[in-house]
Amino acid sequence: IFGAGPFLSISTSNAETAAYGTSYLTIVTIGSIGLFMSVAGERLLQLSGYAGLSMITHLIGCVFNIVFDPILILGLLGFPALGVTGAAVATICGQILSAIVAFAMCAAKKCLYFRFRDLRPYGHEIKAVLKVGAPVALSMGLSAGMSFGMNQILKNQEVGMAVYTAYYKLWNFVMMPLNGIVQATIPIMGYNFGAGDKQRVSEGIKKSVLFACAIEAGIMIIFELFASPLTGLFNSSASDPTFAPSCVRAIRIIAVTFIPLGFGQVGGSIFQGTGNGVPSLAYALLHQIVLLLPAAWVLLNFFGIDTVWFAWWFAEFISLAVMIVIFRWEYRKTLNKLEQRNEA
Repeated sequence: IFGAGPFLSISTSNAETAAYGTSYLTIVTIGSIGLFMSVAGERLLQLSGYAGLSMITHLIGCVFNIVFDPILILGLLGFPALGVTGAAVATICGQILSAIVAFAMCAAKKCLYFRFRDLRPYGHEIKAVLKVGAPVALSMGLSAGMSFGMNQILKNQEVGMAVYTAYYKLWNFVMMPLNGIVQATIPIMGYNFGAGDKQRVSEGIKKSVLFACAIEAGIMIIFELFASPLTGLFNSSASDPTFAPSCVRAIRIIAVTFIPLGFGQVGGSIFQGTGNGVPSLAYALLHQIVLLLPAAWVLLNFFGIDTVWFAWWFAEFISLAVMIVIFRWEYRKTLNKLEQRNEA
């Protein structure tokens, strides 16, 4: 209610963009209970072994949003034309629908067994949850911090901002398979770690990282070969003529970092399954904030907008070197814990 306007005012120098953004952000944050509940319901389904149903509940909300966006924005089928407000309303309605469907499926599959008195907080349980959850929550929040920081660095560079915005949307597709691997692996890791199965824990760690790097190598090749068609998704006759070549160049430069991204993202996150969320936070902090933003600022101010995208090289390859050390340490520590437990 109170923060959307000030946040947008320092994120863009375009008054019209700030007004649209304030309207959208205010509505989606006030109505974000649907997002929280849908995520909770989807995670319950995943942890109960119904990953397919979790995906379906998420897709239902997404499809609703896609269908009702143009209807509410443009005023089709008898609905009023609400513009940006309509897009926000479609978003929160899709999230609420996902939440309802998710908990209906949880009830149908009997994923939920509790009474209200079971919801009393216990100190040791809260501590155990926060030990893993707090670093993970912070690492996810750093993605927003990176986006905000890049907006501040590039806000006076109209074409540069447009290129970064286009890349950031494509980056979500780069991250989707990595998030899928992490979400699938964490419950398996947790189960086998709890069961003391050293071989399966080791196998899970190695295969997850290997699959992540292989998938990201494939995505890197796609981005390198099809940078022009991908740019075309965001280019229009009204775009600045320098946008397309700048965006193609940026995509091809950043795509080189996808393999180390795969290793760092999955290699750090899978240890959540053994009760340690710190590696995930360390990686996110390094490559998104500590290294990327200062490098982007230096390159922009001393060498120009065309060099900014090499900041991803600096951030990812240094993060890779650090994460290899952290990964080896956590891997050995995890297996040693299992050995000691089995011996005892």
